Amino acid sequence: HDTATHVVSGEDNASTRTRVERIRSDIRKWREKNNVNGHVTVIWSASVERPSEADYASTDDLLNAIYDDGNKDDISPSMCYAAAAALEGCSFVNGGSQNTLSSAMNGLFDENYRKADAPPACPLSKFAPYSSDMAYCLGTDYKAGQTKFKTAAVEYLRALGLAPRVIASSNHLGNNDMLNLTTKKTLNAKMRVKSDIFGPWEEKDLDHKVCVMYTEFIGDEKR
Repeated sequence: HDTATHVVSGEDNASTRTRVERIRSDIRKWREKNNVNGHVTVIWSASVERPSEADYASTDDLLNAIYDDGNKDDISPSMCYAAAAALEGCSFVNGGSQNTLSSAMNGLFDENYRKADAPPACPLSKFAPYSSDMAYCLGTDYKAGQTKFKTAAVEYLRALGLAPRVIASSNHLGNNDMLNLTTKKTLNAKMRVKSDIFGPWEEKDLDHKVCVMYTEFIGDEKR
């Protein structure tokens, strides 16, 4: 993107493997620079990343795909960060609406999988040295803005004994997040989490409408 600042190029961006290794290196350097001896949590906050089309049956398959420099699977940036976090013994919080966390990725955070001294036949051994420290992964979108307020406001109305029948909201910003939402794949992921917040109510008659509009003039000012 034109406004991107911290851009990695060259060999570090040659393949999924080199990208993951660069992130791992950055984590280790950050720990050393700041003299961090405790647990580290990596937080992904790029909330409009498009969903990945890559789907793996197991953690072994995921690691083999990452390690294969000739692999052209759609492994997203957030998946690279999540894998790097796990390999360095860091927890990972997904603040976006994309499909970063899957059964294959979750398995990489299982300390029973990341046991020390993995046998050569295990794909994990290709990423040695790696950490066997306990780490967790969680999250599907922060819902820190309008969606969070909408949820709280409607719950308040329900507590008063009122039953909303129509809930309509619009998002209109001119920042990079909203610009990325002009692509269908990214928009579908965002709309899913925005539309599903009232799912637990199981109210078939509830008409919930969500509209997203890129409005360049407004910039990043929420009004």
